[in-house]
Amino acid sequence: LEQKDYERAEEFFGEMSMQANPTFLRVNSGNNLVDDIVNIELSKGIAAGVEIDSRIAVPAELPFEEIDLCGLLMNLLDNAIEATSPLGANDQHVDLSIVADQGMLVISVQNPCSNPPNEAQDGALLSSKANAGEHGYGTRVVCKVAEKYDGVADFTYSDGIFTAKVMLAMA
Repeated sequence: LEQKDYERAEEFFGEMSMQANPTFLRVNSGNNLVDDIVNIELSKGIAAGVEIDSRIAVPAELPFEEIDLCGLLMNLLDNAIEATSPLGANDQHVDLSIVADQGMLVISVQNPCSNPPNEAQDGALLSSKANAGEHGYGTRVVCKVAEKYDGVADFTYSDGIFTAKVMLAMA
């Protein structure tokens, strides 16, 4: 996605979707793209010992480019799974909400987090990984997608809970 090689990204996503274990296909919102992305992430969460609780109410068709929605959801959920997986069993859960409401698509991802995120001077979130120079693009991708669709992305940390909330205009 960072290299703007959208054909390769779509090919990768198609392969991942085909390989998804049907045992883990738990989301059926009626929107095939959202279902495929969330089910892939549910499988990743299960493999990492992280339970993802989801609430999804979206129309069958959304007015966003597939690559944008894919990048947005995968970055949000990958980050949540990664932050949550090293925690104790009682804290290995992620709450996901994707709801179409009043002309907006509202996405919220909440997860326990052992430390508050690091912020750059421009307010962007920095990776906490050892090789941070090679990471930290996920939240920037999320912000760019939000901006592209006249929306906003907000990241907060309070009382050990990290929340990513994104709103996209559906007009």
